[in-house]
Amino acid sequence: MRSLRALLRPLPVSLTIAALACAVASFLDHASIKHALDARSGDGDVESYTAAFHARVQHHVRVLAGVLLVCASLSVLLHAALQRGWQHLRLDAGRFRTDLSAWAKQVKRTMGPGEAAAVLALVAAGTGLRVALLRDAVIYDEAFTCTYYAVRPWYIAISDYSYPNNHILHTLLVKASMALFGWGEVQARMPAFSAGLLAMIACWGWVRTAYGAGAALWALVFVAFSGPLVEYSALARGYSMTWLFLLVGLLIARHFIRTGNRFSAVLLALINALGMWAVPTMLYGSLMLYLHTFHGIWKRGGEEGPAHLRRCIASGLTFAAITLVLYLPVLVVYGPGQLLYDDTMGPRSWTHFIGSLGHKLDEVGVHFTQEAPWTWSAVLVAGPVLAAILVPGHRRLMAALVLATLPVVLLQHMLAPPRVWDFVLWILLSGAGIACNVLVQRARMPIWARSVLGAGLALLLAVPFLHDRPGRANRFEEARATVDVIRQGLGPHDRVAVYVMWQSPIEFYMIKEGMGSAPLYRPTIPGAQLWLVLGTEDGTRMDEVLRFARIDPATLSAPKNIGILPRSMIFAARING
Repeated sequence: MRSLRALLRPLPVSLTIAALACAVASFLDHASIKHALDARSGDGDVESYTAAFHARVQHHVRVLAGVLLVCASLSVLLHAALQRGWQHLRLDAGRFRTDLSAWAKQVKRTMGPGEAAAVLALVAAGTGLRVALLRDAVIYDEAFTCTYYAVRPWYIAISDYSYPNNHILHTLLVKASMALFGWGEVQARMPAFSAGLLAMIACWGWVRTAYGAGAALWALVFVAFSGPLVEYSALARGYSMTWLFLLVGLLIARHFIRTGNRFSAVLLALINALGMWAVPTMLYGSLMLYLHTFHGIWKRGGEEGPAHLRRCIASGLTFAAITLVLYLPVLVVYGPGQLLYDDTMGPRSWTHFIGSLGHKLDEVGVHFTQEAPWTWSAVLVAGPVLAAILVPGHRRLMAALVLATLPVVLLQHMLAPPRVWDFVLWILLSGAGIACNVLVQRARMPIWARSVLGAGLALLLAVPFLHDRPGRANRFEEARATVDVIRQGLGPHDRVAVYVMWQSPIEFYMIKEGMGSAPLYRPTIPGAQLWLVLGTEDGTRMDEVLRFARIDPATLSAPKNIGILPRSMIFAARING
C-alpha cells in the first residue's frame, strides 16, 4: 500500500487547481452553456436552464471554489495528523483482512452439505422468480431513467437531479450495462438484478453470523419469495442497491462493534455513502445502521468503549463528508433543496401529512402483502414481534429502525412511497426467520420435519406471487406493441406524438428497435405523416397530445384510427403545407 506522503503530496496542489478551474468556469456565459446542453438534449431545447438558473449555478460554483481553497489549506496544516491516521488505518486494514479470512473459513468449516444444498436451492428459486420478470415490459420510471438520464453524457447524469428518478449510481451502472450489452429491458435491469441477488446472499450471511445457521435459512425462505423484493430486484431502479449496501453495512457494523477496527469504520462510511448515491432515501437505513452500531458499542462497554464510540461518530461524519463529495455536482447545480424534496412528491404540510397518513400506511401494507395478505401479514407482524421478544439483538435493531425513521418522516411532513420502505422488509423478514428458528428449536423438530416445513412454507409464499405477478406493476406492454405498429409504416420525415406518461416507454422501445428517438422530437414537415398515440386508460385526449407535442391541429388532415390496443389507440394524420 502506498504511503500517505506519496498520496498527500499533490493533494494541496490538486485542490488549488480545482478551485481555480471552478473560479474560471463560474464566468462562462449563459448562452454558451445553454447551447452545449441543448446539443445533448433529446428535443434540442433545455427550457429549464434559464438565465436566472445559470446565475444561481455561477454563485454555487464560486462558493465551491472557496471551499476547495479552504480544503487545500487544511490538507497542508493537518498533514502530520493525516499521516498518523493513515498508518493506523493500514494496520487495521490488515487485521480486517485476517478477520474476514477467518470468518470465511469458519463458515466453510461449520456448513454441512445439507445447509449448503438448502442455501443453493433457495437462492436458485429466488433467482428464478427474478429472472422470470427480466423480459417483462418496462414501467414508466425505468423508461424515464433510461431515456432521460442514461443516454446522456456521464457528467450530466451525475449533476442533473431535475427529477428524483435519477438514482445516480444506478443510472451510471445502467449506462455502462447498455453501452456494453446493447439497449433493452434485460440490459437496463442488470445492475438492479445483480444487487438484488447479492442482497439475498448478504442477508443470509448477516443473519447466520449474528443469529445462527437455522435463522439464516428461514430468513432466506422469506426474502427469496417476498413479492416487493422480487419485483424491485428485476426493475431498473436503484432501490435494490440500497438493500445490498444496508445488509453489507450490518455485517461490517457487527465487526466494528466487536473490534472497534478503524478500517471497518471507514468501510461503514463508504458503504452508506454509496447507498446514498444510489438513492437518497438510503438515509433511513443509514441512520438505523449508525444508531444500531452506537448502541451496540455502548452496551458492549469495556475500556476501549469510549474510543470506539468516538470512532463511530467519526465514521458518521466521514459518511456525511463522502456523501457531500459524491453529490457535489448536484449541489452546485441545484443546491441542497432538490435532494430533500421535489414537487413530484406531492404537497408537504402538516395538514396534508396527517390527513393522508392512514391512506399512505395502507398503501405500504398492501404493497408488502399484495400476493397473500393473510399469510404475509402474519409473517411481517407476528415474526418480528416474536423475535424482538425472544432475541435482544433483534429488539435493539428494531428499536434503531423506529428511532431512525420516525423523526425523519416527521421532519419531512411526508411518508415516502411504498417502494422506498422495501428496505424494512429485510429487517422484518429476518426477524421472522429468527422467530421460526427459535420455535422449531423449542419444539425439538427433527431435521427432516424442518425441511418439509420449510419447503411447504416456500411453496405457500411463491405460488400466490406467481399467480398475481402480472397485475403488480404498471407495465407498458402496449408501448412495445405500439412501436411495432408504427415501425412498419414510419417514413423518414414522419413525426410521432405521444402524451407525457407514454413518451418515455414509447421512446424506450423506439430506441430498442433501432428507430432512435428523433421521430419524437423532429419538426413537422409538410407532406410527412404524424402518428398520434393516445392512452385510453388515463383518458388522454387528442388535443392534449398535440398541445404537449406543440403541434397546431390546423396543420393536420383528419386523423385516421389505424390501431386499437388494450390501453392505447394509434392515429395517423397527414401534415399539410
